[in-house]
Amino acid sequence: MNLTNYQKGFLSLLLAGLIYGSFGLLTRQLAIMFGDFTQVLVRQLIITLIAFLVLLWRGEKFWISNEKRLLVIIFGLISFVNALTFTISANLIKVSNTVFFVNTGSLIGSLILGMLVFKEGFSIAKGLLLSLCLAGLVIFTYPIQLDASLLGILLGLAAGLTDALSNSLKKYLKNISRMVLLFNQFVVSMGFGLLILPLTQETIIKGVSASSIIFALIFGLALLVVGNATIYGFQNFDLNLGSIVLASELIFSLIISAIFLGEFPTVNEIIGGILIMTAIVLINIRIDKAWFRLGKRTNS
Repeated sequence: MNLTNYQKGFLSLLLAGLIYGSFGLLTRQLAIMFGDFTQVLVRQLIITLIAFLVLLWRGEKFWISNEKRLLVIIFGLISFVNALTFTISANLIKVSNTVFFVNTGSLIGSLILGMLVFKEGFSIAKGLLLSLCLAGLVIFTYPIQLDASLLGILLGLAAGLTDALSNSLKKYLKNISRMVLLFNQFVVSMGFGLLILPLTQETIIKGVSASSIIFALIFGLALLVVGNATIYGFQNFDLNLGSIVLASELIFSLIISAIFLGEFPTVNEIIGGILIMTAIVLINIRIDKAWFRLGKRTNS
C-alpha cells in the first residue's frame, strides 16, 4: 500500500503523540536525580550531542545559511520559552490543568497561524473536529481550576502558543535537513537555558542515580525521534489538524501510566480520551476525501 505524504504526515504526528505520552513517566525518573530546570537542560544536551554525532557521521554541515539563521535562532528561543513556561506552570497549578491550557493554546494558536500564514482552509468539518477535541480536553481535565494561580494559567496558555509557533516554524523551514534543524534548535535553546540556570538557584544534582542517567539517554533519543517526526509531520500535514493529532499524547499517557505506574484513568479521563480519539479517527477518515478538499476551498 502506497501512502501519500499527507498520510505519512498524519502517522508521523501520531507517532510523536505516542512518544509524548511517555514523557510523564520519563520526567519522573529524571526528577530523582535532577531539578526541574536542570533536567530540561540535560535532555537538550543529550539530543544536541546525538544530533552532532549523526551529522558528523553523515558528513553534513552543522550550521544554517545566513538567510535562515535568524529564524532558527528564534526557533531555538521559542523552544526554550516553551519548556520554561510549561515547567513553571506545572509547578504553580495542577499538572492536568497545565496540560489543558497548553493544548487549548496550541489548538487555537495553530488554527490562527494556519489560516493567516499558511492559508489553510477552515470549514464546518474542521470546526466540529476542533470543538470535539476541546470538549474532550475539558472533560479529561475536569474540574478545571480557573480560580488557581493566574500566573500558572497564563504560563500554560503561553506554553501552548509557543508550541503552535514552534510547529509553524517546523512547517515553514522546509529546505533545511531535519537533523541540522534539530541540532541548531537545541544549541540555541540550551544556550539560553545555561544563561538563566544560575538565576533559578535550584539544586542541580539531587543525588547520583544510574537509572536516571539511563532514562536521560532514553529521553534524549525520544526527543530526537519526536523532533524528526513533528518536523516531517507538520511539513506534510495541516497545522491545526496536526495539533489535534498530537493531543493523542493524553490517551497514550493514560495507557502508559496504567501499565508502568499502576495509575488507572478516571471516568472523566476515559470519556475525554474517547472524544479526542474520535476527532483523530475522523481526521484519518477524511484524509484525501472530497469533504476535506471542500473544506480547503471554504477559506478562498
